[in-house]
Formats: sequence, C-alpha cells, structure tokens
Amino acid sequence: MSKSALIGFLLIHGFASTKYSFKILVDSLKDKGYVVDALDLPGHNTSPQDMIGVKWTDWTDYCQNCLDNLKEKCRKVYIIGTSLGGTLTLHLGSTNPDIDGLIALATPYKSFNSKMKMLELFPFVKYLKKWHNMDEPKVDDISVLDRLKHYPKFPTESAIEFAKLMKSLRKNLSSIENPLLLIYSKNDPTVPSKQIKKIYHTVGSRDKTIVSVNKGRHSILVDAGRYQALEAIEKWLEE
Repeated sequence: MSKSALIGFLLIHGFASTKYSFKILVDSLKDKGYVVDALDLPGHNTSPQDMIGVKWTDWTDYCQNCLDNLKEKCRKVYIIGTSLGGTLTLHLGSTNPDIDGLIALATPYKSFNSKMKMLELFPFVKYLKKWHNMDEPKVDDISVLDRLKHYPKFPTESAIEFAKLMKSLRKNLSSIENPLLLIYSKNDPTVPSKQIKKIYHTVGSRDKTIVSVNKGRHSILVDAGRYQALEAIEKWLEE
C-alpha cells in the first residue's frame, strides 16, 4: 500500500483568507506522497457577501464532514490550521481523539485586539456597523504579498462568530489529548505569543511541542519564516 493511502492531511486557512496560503505546504506534502485536502471554509474564496449568515458551527460542521471523508481514505490523519484555521484544528481535536496529530499556527486563545474584544462584549454593534475593512497583511517578505489572497472587507457578524468559536474552544481545551505542535512567530502583531503559550499550558495533551519562528509575522507559512516553520513541521512529523 502506498504512503498516500496511509497518511492524510486536512488543511484549514485563516479568517477571510483562502487555501492558497497553504500552497508551499501543500506542494511539500504532496511531493512526499501524502493525501492533502486544503479547505475553503464556508463563505470564503468567493465574495465577502457570502460570509453573511455563516455561523461558527457552519465552519465546524464543514470541517468535520471533510475530516470524516479523509478518515475513510487514510489510516492516519493530521490536521493543520493557521489563525482561525488553528482554532478549528483545536476544536476538531477536542471532538476527535482519534486524530493522530494537530498542528496549529498563529492560533488565538481569545479576542486579540480592541475591535474583537468590543464585538465580543457588545455583539449588537453588528447592527450599527455591518462591515469592517480588512487590514492589509503585514509581512517582512514583501515578495509574497501576491500569495496573501483575502477579502478587502468582512461582515461584522463574522468576527463575532469567530469570537464565539474561540469562547467555545476555551471551555474544551483541557479535553484535547492528541499529539500537538504549536507554532508562532515572535514578531506576530496579531496574535501575541502569550496566547499561544496559554493554549500550550491548558491543553490536556501529554505529547505537545511549541516552536517559535524568528522571522515573518502572522502569516507564518507565507512570510519570511516559512521555511523554518516547514522544517519544524517536518521534524515533528518524523518524530
């Protein structure tokens, strides 16, 4: 039986982003003969208007369905997610103890800026301000900007759904027992390192590793620290 029939990877992108952010990782995994399913979450990679009405449970249900399909093909399954995708990765770990490993990058523990905190505390704001402009991605390697495809704006309600997902996950972090790799950038302006470390100390996994990347910012798998992150992932999988 070929390696590809044995080991599969589910890849989950970030908020208002697309699976294109995983291109380098996808190519690397496929070159090794693995089965790779890089998702586009509901409401993503089409039009910002398609995010309207999408609940956080729509994201989790979709990821679970894709995970179930991958389980049918592969004897071993790993999940890799970044930012929102990292939160979804951990959620899937909390409900699927049979998953062989979780890799979460730049993953928030809770609302990570003043706007997110305000929306979490006062969700009625979505009726006053229905849209928010998406900040331009901050990167150290400007040559990769064309790889960071994202919506120019997003519905306020979508950010609130993200906050609800994080709140649900915080209640279940201690139940995660899957082998876990957490990766963060020391220079991430979006998710502070202390949030990653909070996740590390809260999860129930005995087999857990945390790795800091010295270069690049929030978009770890695209920015200047991408090769260090890929090396950390490859080393962890081998071990």
